Amino acid sequence: MRYSHQRETIKKVVYGTDSHPTAEWIFRKTKNFIPKISLGTVYRNLKVLAEMGQISVINDDNISRYDWNTNSPNHLKCKQCDGILHVGAISDTTCQDVNYVFKYNYFFSKALIDLGLKYSKQIIFASSAAVNGNNGMPLNVYGWSKLLTEDYGFAKGGDFIALRYFNVYGLGEEQKGLMASVAYQAFQKGQFELFPKQPKRDFIYINDVVQATTHALLNVNKSGVYEVGYGESYSFEDVLNYLEIPFSYKSEES
Repeated sequence: MRYSHQRETIKKVVYGTDSHPTAEWIFRKTKNFIPKISLGTVYRNLKVLAEMGQISVINDDNISRYDWNTNSPNHLKCKQCDGILHVGAISDTTCQDVNYVFKYNYFFSKALIDLGLKYSKQIIFASSAAVNGNNGMPLNVYGWSKLLTEDYGFAKGGDFIALRYFNVYGLGEEQKGLMASVAYQAFQKGQFELFPKQPKRDFIYINDVVQATTHALLNVNKSGVYEVGYGESYSFEDVLNYLEIPFSYKSEES
């Protein structure tokens, strides 16, 4: 598509905020750069940007809002309990791109926590048992992004609850790609290769995660860290044996 100065300016305005602005807000900001631009032109260019996949559209009741984050974390707008569920993240624990992971997992979360404080909203933050790592030191970028977000939330002193989910499995795993559970991946393949060190994990079903999260939002009034798991660990071998799925071991050099 041919270059458009108006479209690029509107895109920069959207990319310059961590809120989810309306077209009217974007119009007012864009007029600082293009004084004669019309609201209709802003609407048309926002539609084009969305169709190009450069921004995303969030439908908030009868209002359309726009976001530079096309992989935007999911948020539920609670109409009864006056709180915010922040459950989205880049969850690839193998990703080493610090800028990419922290852009979505840390800096976006900071902006959301600040908004929660500004409007006196409780924040329920989906953290992870990955923050525990080795003696309290995360072992990957993902774990660090979650731990630092927890630290920021508590340092701000608001109504902040961090739920450290353990290994979640169940419905919707086809959306998780390489981060899907070993059970799901093995079931799809009919067999699986494991590393020979036999690590153990606490696996928790997605329905129980949902119940724990809504319980925290509706019933927990004390800020803090809450671990969401069953308190029992199983090896991957245990899981695959239970499912009667054959497995083998990778070599140490793999």
